[in-house]
Amino acid sequence: YLDLSNNIINQQRYTYTRLLPTLKISVKSGKTSRLELQYRRSVNLPSPMDLNEEPLLLDPTTIQKGNANLRQALFNNFSLAYTNPYKKNFLSANLTYSNNRAVIFQNITHIQDTLIYTKENSGNIQRFAATVAHDLALGNSMSLYTSISANYNKLEKGGNDQLITAGYGFLGTLNFSALLFKKLTTSLLSDYNSKRYDLYSTTTERPFTSLLLSTNIFKDKFKLRLAYVDLFRINGRREILLTTPDFKQRSNQNRNFSNINLTITYIFGKKFSDAVRNKVSKYDDMELRK
Repeated sequence: YLDLSNNIINQQRYTYTRLLPTLKISVKSGKTSRLELQYRRSVNLPSPMDLNEEPLLLDPTTIQKGNANLRQALFNNFSLAYTNPYKKNFLSANLTYSNNRAVIFQNITHIQDTLIYTKENSGNIQRFAATVAHDLALGNSMSLYTSISANYNKLEKGGNDQLITAGYGFLGTLNFSALLFKKLTTSLLSDYNSKRYDLYSTTTERPFTSLLLSTNIFKDKFKLRLAYVDLFRINGRREILLTTPDFKQRSNQNRNFSNINLTITYIFGKKFSDAVRNKVSKYDDMELRK
């Protein structure tokens, strides 16, 4: 239960009251499988900056202005999840639906060469998503994680329910992990999100890949970690479509996010694991645990 009373901003009083229940039902459907149904309600309150109607000059061509009439946005989320850990593997499936009402939206208007950013409770957002994921153990030292997801997003302007944007998206993830030579941990990740729908933008992306290698040497005193991000240098290419009730803009980005990071960590003194392995605890071991 949320009760925010007697909030005074710019000599105007704001009161927000809302019941915010969370309901979860979990049922064991087999030896290892489980089915879970959940409902959750939450709100998004406007910030003092959102309510401030005094124009704020961000730069010579951009002005930001709040809206004193903003209401709290209401979020309803439903989910149905299935999980089944069997042997050394793990299978999961998830269905979600969210319905967001009176969403606080940043609208953009332009007068001649000046952009004006304002806030309003512009409309409603509906999101549907279905995800299936599986973690497969390959022997004692390798594993393969795969997941695939489909989603549908719809944003409508309030009042006459004018359609602002809508569309489908697909997300796939592949992660291969292995322990080589009983010492070298490796992880190869590939991730692809066809389209990402935010509140007022649609982003079309390219696949993301990364390679991670890590190991410990010299009695685990040194930890070496090598990360190679965006192996094929294509993830930085993306197209962004900005859509508001009064403004549209399409831009193409071509940035190089590819980078290689080498991290070397040295551990001074005794590790907690060394003290645990000792049959007799010494006074300095106790000091290390504090």
